[in-house]
Parts: sequence; structure tokens; C-alpha cells
Amino acid sequence: MSWRFAHFITSVDELEHLDEDEKKKLKKVTSKYRFRTNSYYLSLINWDDPDDPIRRIVIPSEDELIEWGHLDPSSE
Repeated sequence: MSWRFAHFITSVDELEHLDEDEKKKLKKVTSKYRFRTNSYYLSLINWDDPDDPIRRIVIPSEDELIEWGHLDPSSE
């Protein structure tokens, strides 16, 4: 896939691989912090692995709402 044809995603509702419960949790995060990714990065995620490194970088986490939470979601 060429980056020129990447589709931008700005809502967790557009994430087909997440169930409705997970989307609802993540909406709390995206109501506070802006969310934007693209179809190319989403295509790199192993959706069967919740600890997939690309997923941890791209997909918001409820941990982001914890005051003084992790500044590095991928734990690098």
C-alpha cells in the first residue's frame, strides 16, 4: 500500500477490529486527547496480540487517563 493512498482514521468507531466495549472505553481517552492514525499503520497491527508493539503505539489506552501515567505507551 502506498502512503499516498492511506486513509486517515480520527474516531475509534472506525476501528473494525475492536469490539463495542473496547471502543466505548477508548472514547473516554479520545474525548480528552485527539486520535488520528491511518490505514497503513492499522494494517501493520497483529490484532490477535493485545501487546502488539504497533498497536500499543497507535491505539489509545485507558492508562493515558491516569494522572502521571506512562508517558511512553509502548514501554520502550
